[in-house]
Amino acid sequence: MKKRIATLLVGAALLAAALPVWAADTAGTVTMEAEGDRAAVCLTLPDQADQSATALRLTFQVEGGDAKAEFLFDQGMNCPVQEYRYEESSGLLTVYLAGDKPLFQDGSAQLGTIRLKADKGAVAAVRVVEDSLELVNAAYGKAQTTSASGGEVTLTVAGTSPTPQPEQTPAPTAQ
Repeated sequence: MKKRIATLLVGAALLAAALPVWAADTAGTVTMEAEGDRAAVCLTLPDQADQSATALRLTFQVEGGDAKAEFLFDQGMNCPVQEYRYEESSGLLTVYLAGDKPLFQDGSAQLGTIRLKADKGAVAAVRVVEDSLELVNAAYGKAQTTSASGGEVTLTVAGTSPTPQPEQTPAPTAQ
């Protein structure tokens, strides 16, 4: 009986030691490319990761002034559930995608674009919140990934000032 308990404890210890290695192997990479008041977001999974995820949750931190953020989903994301939530008080932008088909084609997915909504000249920094990416496969198995490349991007609202209406030039008069 003592040998069985000892064997179970050793087995549990080995399993616990192997879990961090498994989590490291499934680390995804979030890439953001900034252009003006927008940042395109792409998620890539490593080759050895299970790419059958049908749902995901990913959170971004938006820091800077009175800027608000919204997420514009990529047209190629063919999922019935495409939602985002932005908490103004904390600056957290959380993106949710879910469907019945795998999200990743060839290991990556263009998720969409983060757009900054603020007054002209406003600047905000956007980064992925560490440990915020969660993937769920069709069997409802959950794998958490933590890696994010590209670090932080800075978005600037250029805005457009209203174009003045042209003034009508008076017609010349004959003298």
